[in-house]
Amino acid sequence: MGAAGRRGGYISAVLSTVVFFWLTNIWPGWQALPFLDSATPQVLGIFNASLIVSAAVNLANAAVDLRWFRTVGEIATSIVGLSVFTRIWTVFPFDFGNSTFDWPLVVRILLVLACIGCAISILMQFVILLRLAWGMPAGSHEGRAPSRTGHHGHVNPRTGVEHARNRG
Repeated sequence: MGAAGRRGGYISAVLSTVVFFWLTNIWPGWQALPFLDSATPQVLGIFNASLIVSAAVNLANAAVDLRWFRTVGEIATSIVGLSVFTRIWTVFPFDFGNSTFDWPLVVRILLVLACIGCAISILMQFVILLRLAWGMPAGSHEGRAPSRTGHHGHVNPRTGVEHARNRG
């Protein structure tokens, strides 16, 4: 995806975040969800902070479209996301009434999976950041462009200039 496509994605993410903030805090508000209980305000602070961090990171990415900068933003949003999920686990602001299905177990499993996903993201983004710092491509094919023969040359991540690799 090109820079223009990524910038469009960042702006879309900001707009989605603003809509989600509005729906959660203004109208109809979290109170409209029957499975959230009176403990929900104990989670809203960090939840709203995560929305603000997400919007700020996406706005910054739209302005500064650099791989290392995006990676730092991913680390920040994943750390905040992990904080949100652990806070939700601790407070557990859910009331599923007299349901015969074990919804609390399902939600706890989903929270664990979300925490694992955030932790993996943090680790992977640190690896990408280290690879970029060492001048290596961030991913397996990033920084390589196919030549006319189908082989991949190396593209300098700083300059964008392709260099043929010595395969001899």
